[in-house]
Amino acid sequence: MSNQNPSEQINKASWTIMESIKDSVQTTVSAAARNNFKIEPQELVKLLSILNASVEEGYHRSARTFSRVVEGVIHTALEEATMPTLGKKIK
Repeated sequence: MSNQNPSEQINKASWTIMESIKDSVQTTVSAAARNNFKIEPQELVKLLSILNASVEEGYHRSARTFSRVVEGVIHTALEEATMPTLGKKIK
């Protein structure tokens, strides 16, 4: 079990997703620059920096909303899991 509370675990998981997206963007853009475009190496570094900053900005804009939604879903699921079942329909 993790020593982190659920909110910290959600934040870590979403940060990991963002890092994976940044890695994928870097790999894809670098390959495209080598194979399809004539971009000078120093310009490629600048372009990748801009793309990474854009991904991080998007993450920071959406992270709080994402965390609230996930925490709400978890809270609802836990409430439903702990509620006693009433059996079939009550008439």
